[in-house]
Amino acid sequence: FHVMEERVHVTGFSQGSWMTWRFVCKYAEHLGSVAPIGFGAGWPKNYDAPVRINVFNNCFKGKQVDVLFAHGKLDGVVHYSGAIKTVKKIGEDWNMTNADVLVKDKGYQRVRFTNSQGTVFEFISYNWVTKRPNGVIEGHCFPGIGNYLGCGKNNPFHWGDEVVKFFLKHPLEP
Repeated sequence: FHVMEERVHVTGFSQGSWMTWRFVCKYAEHLGSVAPIGFGAGWPKNYDAPVRINVFNNCFKGKQVDVLFAHGKLDGVVHYSGAIKTVKKIGEDWNMTNADVLVKDKGYQRVRFTNSQGTVFEFISYNWVTKRPNGVIEGHCFPGIGNYLGCGKNNPFHWGDEVVKFFLKHPLEP
């Protein structure tokens, strides 16, 4: 298929986010970067909404990969605490000693963590919710999109655009 080996990236939403984290655990050496949204790096503790997780214990000790991770603070499907546990675990395991707040707005915050190896971990948290009649899904949504899984077209950023920009900036280094 003539794949550019330095341009292999993975993204996923919800259960696809969980799959993305599993790729980080098993195949980080093959990935340029990843962009999970809506599920932290861990095993579900329960399957009733909101799902809570136990963060992977032995996942992040190996090769590091650049990550763009997003999670809604008001997510009614997957509890936000799993995102915080994920950020903390990766911060500890990858020695992410530098933190820069890139954006702090009433609706969202974006923080970039880096370490001495040059690994980048960006975390976006947001307060936006869907406009669907059933309130369960609420913050389990994509920023910048107005369809069924979108948090709204008028968010300050569009998740898909941010993912593409991140992937372009973070190819696999030889």
